[in-house]
Amino acid sequence: MSEPHMPSFSSMIPQLTADNFLKWQMCVKAYLTPGDHVRVVEQVRTTGGAYVDPSPPVDPADLALWNQSERLARGAIMASAYKLHLELIYRHERLSVWELWVAIEGSHVQQDASVRYAAWMSLLGVRKLADENYTEYLNKLTDAKYRIDRVTPARMTHDEKMNEIVLFAAMCGLPTDDPMRRQLVAQKNVSLADAKSAFLRVDQDSKVVAAVESANAAASGLCFTCQLPGHLSKDCPHRDAIKNLVARHAGTGNASGRFVYIKGKKVWKAYRNNGSTNGKGNPSTPASGTGASGTNAALVPSITNTSSASAAVESAGVATSFLLHTSHTSDWLCGSGASSSMSGDRSIFLGLRKDWRAIHLANGSVIYSEGLGSVHFLSDSNYFIVINDVLFVPSLASGLFASNRFAQEHRDDYSEVLDFPVRRWVNRRTGVTEFTATIRSNDLAYLDWRPAPRVESAHVTIAELDAQLNHLPHLAVRLLVREKAILGLPEHIAGLTGDVFCKDCVNGKLTRAPHTTLAARAERLLLHVFSDVHGPLPVNSCRGHLYWVTFIDDYSRFPSVYFISKKSGVFDAFRKYKAWVENLTGHKIGILRDDKGGEYTGTTFDAFLRGSGIRREHSIHDTPQQLSVVELMNRSIDEGVTTLLSQSGLAREWWEDTAMHWLYGKTRIPSSKRGSLTPLELFTKRKPDVSRLRPFGCLVYVHLQKDQRLASSRASRVPVRACWLPSRL
Repeated sequence: MSEPHMPSFSSMIPQLTADNFLKWQMCVKAYLTPGDHVRVVEQVRTTGGAYVDPSPPVDPADLALWNQSERLARGAIMASAYKLHLELIYRHERLSVWELWVAIEGSHVQQDASVRYAAWMSLLGVRKLADENYTEYLNKLTDAKYRIDRVTPARMTHDEKMNEIVLFAAMCGLPTDDPMRRQLVAQKNVSLADAKSAFLRVDQDSKVVAAVESANAAASGLCFTCQLPGHLSKDCPHRDAIKNLVARHAGTGNASGRFVYIKGKKVWKAYRNNGSTNGKGNPSTPASGTGASGTNAALVPSITNTSSASAAVESAGVATSFLLHTSHTSDWLCGSGASSSMSGDRSIFLGLRKDWRAIHLANGSVIYSEGLGSVHFLSDSNYFIVINDVLFVPSLASGLFASNRFAQEHRDDYSEVLDFPVRRWVNRRTGVTEFTATIRSNDLAYLDWRPAPRVESAHVTIAELDAQLNHLPHLAVRLLVREKAILGLPEHIAGLTGDVFCKDCVNGKLTRAPHTTLAARAERLLLHVFSDVHGPLPVNSCRGHLYWVTFIDDYSRFPSVYFISKKSGVFDAFRKYKAWVENLTGHKIGILRDDKGGEYTGTTFDAFLRGSGIRREHSIHDTPQQLSVVELMNRSIDEGVTTLLSQSGLAREWWEDTAMHWLYGKTRIPSSKRGSLTPLELFTKRKPDVSRLRPFGCLVYVHLQKDQRLASSRASRVPVRACWLPSRL
C-alpha cells in the first residue's frame, strides 16, 4: 500500500476557510486516494448495507500500514486546516484521524442549515425499489437518519428542531422553480422566523410595486416613452418603433430630441450635434458630464446647468424606477447601471460636503444631489464596509449601490461571485465573503447590510464610546477626547467627569490586587512554620526519592528539607521535623500553614496536630503569596540544584545530594531581612563556620587503609568527583 512518492499536498489541497469546506474535503480525499490512504477518513459499508466508522486492523503488518496512512492523513489535515482549527487540532492530537476528521466536519456542517435541509430531503425522498428487500430499504433509512444526526448540532433544543422541521416542510412545499425556495435553500443559517420575514417582505414588495405603478399612472396620465395616455412606459406598444426612429436620427447626426406638437400632431423633434439651437432656444448638445450610459441612455433629455457649466451629470440606472416613494427605507439596491452610489438618508453619511449634480433616471426624469460623503456599512457577515463618494439625494427613498463602479475601483481587492440568488463579494487575499446581495422576487438585488450611524450625529456617553473603542481604559478614552488625538470622535460626549462602571470591562479585565502589605513576622522560634511539597522531579534520586517537603521557621527562615518517594510521606516527615526542632530549640510549634493539598488534610494528620496543640492554617486557592516564604525557597533550591549539577557535570540522579550541599551553604549566609545574622545562628544560637565547605563535585583522592591495599601499592584511589557533605549541622 505504501507509495515511493506522494505528490505535495500544498499543490492539491487548499487552505480550509469558512466557505470552502466541501472543496477542501474532496481535495483531501483525492490526495489520500492513491495507495488507499483514504480508508482512515471514510466509513466502511458492511455486508448488511450499514456504514461503520473506520477502525485499525488487528494484523500487525496491516496495522503498520494503517499507522502510516494515519500519519499521512493527519499531516495533510493539520497543514491545510491549522489556520482555522488550531485549537481543535491540538485537542485531537492524541486521538485518531477519524475523530479529528469528524470534529472538523461537525464544526462546518452543523452550522449550515442548508446541509441539514439536504439531509432531511434525503430521508423524506427514500423509496423502496421493486427489486429491493425490506432490510435493504430499512438500511437506507438508517443511513439517512445517521446523516441527519451528524449534521444536527447537539445543543439544539426540541423546540428548535421542531421549528427547523416546519421550515424544511415549508421549503419542500414550494414549487421547485420558485425563487423564494431557491433563496432559502442557498442560505447557510436560516430559521423559521427568517422564512416568515422573507415571505412577508415579498408580499409587501409586491403590494408596493403595484401601488407605485398605480400612483405613477394616476399622477402622470401619460407614458414617458410616447407621451400618450392609457399605459405605463414599461408597457408602451410604441417602444420598438421609437427606438428605431432614434437610431435613424443618430445615424444622421441627431442623437437626442423630444416630442413636440406641430399643427396639432405629436412628432419627434431631434437635436443635431452641430452646435446649433432650435427656434425655441433649446440647446442642441447635452451639458458636459458623464451622462447616462449603456442601456439607460435612450430618450434621456439634455440638461443645462445655468449656475455651473461644469456640473457633473450622473445616471441612476433602471432600478430607480422603484425608488421614488414618500418615505425613506433602509433597503439598498444593487444597481449595475448607476454611475455612483447614492442615498437619501442624511443621518448615515460621514463627512458630508456640499455637491450638486444632475442625475438621469431610466424613465427620463431628472433629480439632483445635494451632497457627497462616505457611508459605513455592517454586513451580515460582520464586516465593516466603507463606500466613498456616495451622493446624498433627498428624493431617493432607498439606497443605491453602484456595483460596476465598485468592481472597477476594487478589482484587486474583491471578486464578485454569483450563486443565485446570492451575489457575493469575496476578499481576494483572505478568501472570505465580506458582504452579499440577495436577488428577490422582483428580480432586483438587495444588499445584505445595514448602514452604521455616523458618530458625529449620535448622542453618545463615555460608556458607549468606550465600547466603540474596544473597551480602552476610561482614563485613556478621556485623554483621547481631551487631546483630540484621533479623527471621527463625537463632538459632544456625556459623562466625561465622574466614575464609570463597565460590567464588560470587569468581566474581561478583573485581576487580583497586588499584595503590597508585608505580612507580620513571627517574634519567636517555631511560632509560625510554613510547609510545601516540591515535585515530582524528572528522575529518581540515587536513594529512590521523587519529592522533597520543606519546613521553614518564619522567625529565623531556617529551612529543613526531607526527601520522600510519595506525597503520602509528608506526615512522617512532619513528625520527624517536629521531634527534631522541638528538642533542638526547646520551643513548641505554634502554627503550621500549608496549601491544603491532599497530603496535608488526612484525618491522621489532623488528629496529630490537635493532639499536639498545633493550629492549622491553609492558604487560599491559587494565592501563592500566602506561602511565598516556602514557595520562594523551593524555587531557590531547584535553581541551586540545576546550577551545581551544571558546574559538577554529574548526572541528574545526584539531585538529592546536590540539594543537601546547597542547603548547607544557604543556612550559613546572612539574610537581608536580619542584617548580618544567618538563619543558622538565629536557629541554633551559634555562629556558622564555612571552612569545611568545598566546591560541589570537586576532584578528591580517596585514602586507602593498609587493610584495603597490598604492600608497596598506592595509598590513594584514582581521583573521583565527590559529592561532599558535612557530617553535622
